[in-house]
Amino acid sequence: TVATTTDTLHFAMSQNVVSGTKGPTVVTPGGYKQVTPQMYMECIDALRPDIFCSLPDEIPAGVSFNRGKKAGERSIAWAKECQEMHAKGLGRSGAMFASVVGGDNVFERKKAGEAMARQPGVAGFSFVGFGLGEAPEQRAALLRAALAPLPPGLPRHITGLGMPEEVLHAVEMGIDMFGSV
Repeated sequence: TVATTTDTLHFAMSQNVVSGTKGPTVVTPGGYKQVTPQMYMECIDALRPDIFCSLPDEIPAGVSFNRGKKAGERSIAWAKECQEMHAKGLGRSGAMFASVVGGDNVFERKKAGEAMARQPGVAGFSFVGFGLGEAPEQRAALLRAALAPLPPGLPRHITGLGMPEEVLHAVEMGIDMFGSV
């Protein structure tokens, strides 16, 4: 099993919920709830997936440059927190994939890929935020920018794609696994 945050974040983004510095805000039956990396890792530990993705600040296409930059910075910080907790035993049954974000900004996608490539102890990479409004013709450049700095040999997972031609194109670019909403 692969645990990602995609379903919850897609719903939260459709409700115009934003992330704070401590974690993304999601909509629950009891109202809005901010999920910190600690809470997320406790859930991962309870669920015991084979693979889990670090907590991302997943953003749709079309956000401002500053919002995109913040999303990258937060996702990098949260990945580090998740990995530190994972190294101490939380989520120990699963392998952590680092979440690579950046919306529809090629520079931010590359920067996120570079940062996650330096993240110690990751077992692979998950490209999140695709299928959230970026133009299909833009997707290849975004994915290429994020893939370029990554080390070879580690699996690559992507969320948000599901059309057969999208899957085939992603495989051609080096994606190994898919999660679709």
